[in-house]
Amino acid sequence: MIQDSENLIEKLLNSISKETILAGRCGIEKETLRVNKNGISILMHPEALGSSLCNSYITTDFSESLLEFITPPFKNPISTVNFLDAIHHFVYDNLDNELLWPYSMPPLFKDENDIEIANYGSSNLALFKRAYRSGLSHRYGKGMQVIAGIHYNYSLSDDIWSLSDIFGSNSSDNKIKAEFYFRALRNIQRMNWLILYFFGASPIVTRNFIDKDRSFKKSLDAYYLPYATSIRMSDLGYNNAKQSNLKVSANSLQQYILDLKTATSVINKDYESIFGLSDEVNPQINACLLQIEDEYYSVARPKSNYVSNERQISKLYNHGIDYIELRSIDLNPFSRVGVTDSTVKFLEMFILYCTFKDSPLLSSNENEVIRRNDFLVAQEGRRKDLLLNNNGREVSLKDWANKILDDMTPLAEFIGYEAIILKKREQINDSRLTLSGLFLAEFLESKLSFHDFSHRKSEDNKKHYLHKLSSNYDEYKILQDEVLKSIVKQETLERSDDESYQEYVDRFFNAV
Repeated sequence: MIQDSENLIEKLLNSISKETILAGRCGIEKETLRVNKNGISILMHPEALGSSLCNSYITTDFSESLLEFITPPFKNPISTVNFLDAIHHFVYDNLDNELLWPYSMPPLFKDENDIEIANYGSSNLALFKRAYRSGLSHRYGKGMQVIAGIHYNYSLSDDIWSLSDIFGSNSSDNKIKAEFYFRALRNIQRMNWLILYFFGASPIVTRNFIDKDRSFKKSLDAYYLPYATSIRMSDLGYNNAKQSNLKVSANSLQQYILDLKTATSVINKDYESIFGLSDEVNPQINACLLQIEDEYYSVARPKSNYVSNERQISKLYNHGIDYIELRSIDLNPFSRVGVTDSTVKFLEMFILYCTFKDSPLLSSNENEVIRRNDFLVAQEGRRKDLLLNNNGREVSLKDWANKILDDMTPLAEFIGYEAIILKKREQINDSRLTLSGLFLAEFLESKLSFHDFSHRKSEDNKKHYLHKLSSNYDEYKILQDEVLKSIVKQETLERSDDESYQEYVDRFFNAV
């Protein structure tokens, strides 16, 4: 067991080279809505993008309209963003008259029935994915499910785990990885409010998401909270009240797996009624608190690289943790791909800091404090002199944020990211410089409706890609080749099913 140590970061920096730290790998998953001039597009997924079930880089998330772009993992953050740029170029070349919505919160929709649940074909895997999404629609509503964002995936360098003066030599790699990745997960939860402050960019919503009990202001067709950073990550978005009573521990891999197995095994009476109320063949996978562990909307999750259709906790149990998925980043409205190089570099540094900083186990009381801090920053993060709860003490957001940056500075200097820290200090000292502050100001100054303002941005992005010669030819070729490969994979999968759908579901849940 590795003991917490105040000088662990210093010890790490004295033990390895800059290149070793930066040999970690990062990948990005971006969700983005396809829209037409009237709002959310209900056109089916274009075949030119391949099979949404089997394409490794371009798929759909909840809806046929909600595209998901997935980069491979890269050591260089710039390579990650460049690949994401190539995906955007490729998709725009195949979208015909549609656009990509540039923001996390969706445009106005008149009827949730206009949001088409994603269809993946006729294989058992496809039916399973469809049933899961149908269950989400019944439990939380389709509107919540088309909120978009960035998922940042990060794995530490393999060389780090061989440092015997830090990790010792008595534990297996998987045990060491689990301990340190869960250190990171606990600290990410404690300091997730900082991610919401810096990278929240959803202070504006349509009337689909407003709550009459909140002090929303109105501008034409838009509603906004004047100090909000990320309504997407508030209880009006993904932090849904229906999951507020779920208890999933971040104190160890064993407890995490046990808690998720329990949540996916215990029947919820309200969800059980869905089977009787819906005329669908498979309106959900099951009536448990969570259908599968993917339904747990945590700000960060441990993940395995093991490639199979096993459930995620089976992969974690059998193969260990390979990376962390950070899920609380909004789409950057000032970037055509939704994220910038500097953001990716800061997130890399942030996860490294969270991994090697002291990380006591989380109590139920601290979990509740973390939740309140997140909600407060999501809805009022730019309010002057905002106070948060840090270990039972009220502290100003500004003071706490600057203290975190102070602690991160030695790491930033070691890997050459000092300029990023300086930029973040400016945003702490002047909340108008945050993404949410700049976005809200630009929208209000435009005097446009949210619909027109957003479509002008979407049209500009589309023109950029349609007039752009591919500067990422190799990546573009990979994407072209994947289209045909994915279609063949889906056809092969549909031919090879040798069990019933129910047998498939039973086997999936019997794995752990």
